[in-house]
Amino acid sequence: MVDLGKANYIERKFWDIGFYYDKNGSKKEFSKMATVVTRYFNGSFVIFAKASTYNRVSSTYDGRHNKMSNERFRKYIQSAVDSLKENNDKSS
Repeated sequence: MVDLGKANYIERKFWDIGFYYDKNGSKKEFSKMATVVTRYFNGSFVIFAKASTYNRVSSTYDGRHNKMSNERFRKYIQSAVDSLKENNDKSS
């Protein structure tokens, strides 16, 4: 959906075509306040820095964080950190 501001929402399709029609049927351009709003109803999210090692591994884009419990994912990340530390120690 598109938020026109002040809790005024319209369908996303109008953002894609670049304009919308107001309640009076007048064609309108989007103001700088207008933003696309994406809603998520399920799934898990994980946020890493763009330049992180995790984001540089293309295989992690498979949504693996959504396929395991919080605890299992934490252990997965800890294992990766430990492995990186071990490799770093070997190269020093």
